[in-house]
Amino acid sequence: MLANFRAKEPDGKGIRLSSVFSTGVLKLTGVFFFTILFLVSCDKKVEPKESKKERAIKVKTLELKSVKWTKRFSVKGYTEAVHSLEVKPEVSGRVTGVFKGEGERVKAGEPLAKIDGRDFEIRLEELKHRRNSLLYRLTALEKSYERRDRLYKRELISREEFEKIESDYRSLKEDLKSVEAQISATQRELAKTLIVSPFEGYILKKSVEVGDVVSPQSRLFTLVKLSPLWFTFRVPYDRLGYVSKGTEVSLSLPDLELKGKVDHVLPSADRDRLFTVRLLLENRDLSLKPLTYGIVHIPEGEVVAFKVPEQTVQVSQKRSFVWKVENSRAKSMDVEVLGHEGDRVVISGNLKEGDKVVVEGFMFLYEGAKVIEE
Repeated sequence: MLANFRAKEPDGKGIRLSSVFSTGVLKLTGVFFFTILFLVSCDKKVEPKESKKERAIKVKTLELKSVKWTKRFSVKGYTEAVHSLEVKPEVSGRVTGVFKGEGERVKAGEPLAKIDGRDFEIRLEELKHRRNSLLYRLTALEKSYERRDRLYKRELISREEFEKIESDYRSLKEDLKSVEAQISATQRELAKTLIVSPFEGYILKKSVEVGDVVSPQSRLFTLVKLSPLWFTFRVPYDRLGYVSKGTEVSLSLPDLELKGKVDHVLPSADRDRLFTVRLLLENRDLSLKPLTYGIVHIPEGEVVAFKVPEQTVQVSQKRSFVWKVENSRAKSMDVEVLGHEGDRVVISGNLKEGDKVVVEGFMFLYEGAKVIEE
């Protein structure tokens, strides 16, 4: 019935009441729905989220005890010969033998090479044959000379006759003396065809092969003495104050630890602005060789340090550090490794006696992590 009811407005136009009614119902329904939703939500209790409990990491710590430690800086260097010699032949000829090579150790008088000595041998045989001939003639003339000398003293022969045989006799003796001298000289020359080491040392370089023709200007070997040796290294100007003549240093060479003293410091820097320093090493057992590389450790002075197990020090690309425990929290502390003593390292840094550092349980540590000491 309502659907067919029409009302008239003053303008005479009618309005459908069904449309107005429907719109009103929808609006009331929406307000009712949101009201109910609001009341339900207000009635629901909001429970707070439970906070996550912080996990503590178990670690083992060590209480630090300070020690006095001589701080050192290290520099690389190498050994070199104090005395070296270029071995050259004293005679010319073709090399028939080479007995030693580079890197070999030789004794004084040990053969190094051989030069063909056949020419000297032939000449020596000729001289010996001539000496024998002169000896035979001299023996025969000597008897005649002695007999003429007796006759002359008795005035049984003339002075001229005596002087003639005397001159022949003396001339023959001079010839024999000359030949003897030539034999000795040739023997010395022949001996020089065998090149021997002038001292006990080490062959640094070999410059000759079998078949080479050599002369007294030819270099055959470069030989160095093995004792003593220099250990040479270089330091910048700001470290020059730590090295002077007599400064005691320690030296690390392959499989060998030595003590030494600075022998001299060159007064001027090289083109890299570094000063050359040399230690004199007595190499009595000849175990060291030239051009052996090593590290010299030079003292800078005493510092307060701490000895800790080697695994205590953590190493990254940019720093070395330890984990210090303070108020049950982990804190990384930068350190400098000063040296090693067996399975322990000596460190220094912003630490003090009584501080505790982590020695076991590093895996899950982070800055500020809560820790429990076992």
